[in-house]
Amino acid sequence: MPIDIIARGANTAHRRNLASKAPRKGASLIGMDSGGTVRDRINWVTPESFGAIGDGSVANAAIDTSALQQAVNSGKPVLLRPGAIYQINAEIRPPDGTDLVISGHRNTGDKQSVLNAAPGFKGWMLRPKASYDIRDVKLNGNNLDGCYLIGSPDAASAGIARIERVYVANADIGIFFDTAWNHPWGLYYNQIVGVGFRTGGINLGGTSGAGSSGESAWTMDNININGSPSGNGIVASDVVITPGTPDSTHDTIAWNNDAPPRYGWCVMRSADGRTGWHVPPNWVSGGLSANTFSASKTAGENWQYAVVRMTRGVSIRRGKAIWAGVVQSEYFGIGLYFQDIVSADVRQYYAETRDRFPPLPQFCGIFAANSNVSIGGGWVEQLGYGLIAASNGRINLTGPFRTNNCRWGKAAIGGATTQAMRLFGDLMATGTTPNTIVPLTGSAYDYTSAGVEHDTDNAAMTSYVDGAGGSGYSVRRRGVTKGRFYANTSGYSQLEAEYIKIAQPGKSALVPIANKNYTTAITPGASTPFMTLSGLPTNSAAAASLFIQIVGRDASSVVRQSQACRLDISLIETAGTGVVASVVSSSPVAAIQLGTMGSPVFATSATNGTVMLTCTVNSSMPSLSLYAVPIVGTAEAQTINMVQS
Repeated sequence: MPIDIIARGANTAHRRNLASKAPRKGASLIGMDSGGTVRDRINWVTPESFGAIGDGSVANAAIDTSALQQAVNSGKPVLLRPGAIYQINAEIRPPDGTDLVISGHRNTGDKQSVLNAAPGFKGWMLRPKASYDIRDVKLNGNNLDGCYLIGSPDAASAGIARIERVYVANADIGIFFDTAWNHPWGLYYNQIVGVGFRTGGINLGGTSGAGSSGESAWTMDNININGSPSGNGIVASDVVITPGTPDSTHDTIAWNNDAPPRYGWCVMRSADGRTGWHVPPNWVSGGLSANTFSASKTAGENWQYAVVRMTRGVSIRRGKAIWAGVVQSEYFGIGLYFQDIVSADVRQYYAETRDRFPPLPQFCGIFAANSNVSIGGGWVEQLGYGLIAASNGRINLTGPFRTNNCRWGKAAIGGATTQAMRLFGDLMATGTTPNTIVPLTGSAYDYTSAGVEHDTDNAAMTSYVDGAGGSGYSVRRRGVTKGRFYANTSGYSQLEAEYIKIAQPGKSALVPIANKNYTTAITPGASTPFMTLSGLPTNSAAAASLFIQIVGRDASSVVRQSQACRLDISLIETAGTGVVASVVSSSPVAAIQLGTMGSPVFATSATNGTVMLTCTVNSSMPSLSLYAVPIVGTAEAQTINMVQS
């Protein structure tokens, strides 16, 4: 008995009318009561609508590829069948101006929808030409160089770009939009998991050149990209090692560079050639494009070397406003690479690698070149360095960041420009990581760091805390503090340095001196206190020398006389008595005599462990000003506090 597809109650004439409008064949062409067909009302298509088989058989690759391409050509969103495995042997490209929208099944088990690169496939499996939206699908490569899963080398852009809940695996690079492709605004990547990459996980902006427009308003979160623990240690050919060249503290390594990899090479060394692989101490490059390298070493050391392809977990260029919530990248030479980024904010980051043979490249966790990057916190394990700011790069660390078992340091700074690391959080070294922030070879200067901490005791905002001496700005060289400028417990600024070098600004200019506001008014003919010295430890001695200048002004406030001498003070604290003994002497006075002024007489007195210096000057001038400039001082155990009255 035939099935009546027309609703009951419809009259015979109406049925005849629908029948006359009905297409000749195909369930998808069944006529609709309001006109048109069922297919017209469906807002999505499936590859199966165009004959896809999706059983995972390589023999059906041509059929699956053609069906998926036809589905994309329809301009409608493409819905992949749960559990289907489509073999793809050619790039899937939408028509010009058509968005690429593909959705699979939200499942990671046997119901997952899979696009699988057929053996021998090279190119971009999914190659958008405009905006794209790819969700809930697994894309699996074939482990070949030149096999990319999502991306394009074309000169194009996407106003809105979305990849969400996508699994990418076993490719040269998982997501790769090359130099000429731009994401002007609205990029959103979330819950991307990737494993088994030969060169990189995600690359936005290519590796060189400039795009036609900038990129901004990018959001990324839950990015977990892992290189293959054994598959991306791809070695160069024809490696030749010449130990002790050009001298006893270097070894020269050369290799075949006829086909340079995308991110260049990374030189690794090991004492036994099997374990303990790491970059040499003078390795500074994010990827070396040359065919030779001279590795520094300590004279007498014997190393074995390997040259492997440099890899990057996430590489981003030419961005303006980028936010990333959580990023994890493991088993890459550089976990997170930024270049030419106006502003990027990574809230939490994790990277690690492991000792393998052949060795994996192991350079650093985060690399910022000509970029401003803020890091909320994270962990880097077993790389050369934790964080590197290079080539005018800036890294701001705002939270706790741990580097565990890194070879050379918790952080580094390199290049010949004005790169800097700013620490507002805790940068910690654990395991075998040296507790140092070191400059890379070739730096124009070593290292500057400024953190901010709120001093609750003094209610003052101070920069960089370094030890018990106080809070302030610290200058370090290879992890060792060389100078500090900070506020002491009395609130006075204090400078600590091994030596002070003053450069004359020009042949015709004096070194600028500005201490006019820090003088003592001397009462003519009276013993006037002008400086106190305190802080001498129990059972210790100290000495100091000062340059003293006394200026006399007449009743009209006109300078009439200036005289100068050197003042020497010696102090002793007797053990257990709390009494400070002191002596003072001065050099002969040199004076310009335009008024009536006698030579100064200096004296000391001690009260409760504090020494007071006084000066007596006979003068006919009513206004006398004393300037005291410290020249040199020595003290046992700690610094003497010297304060001018």
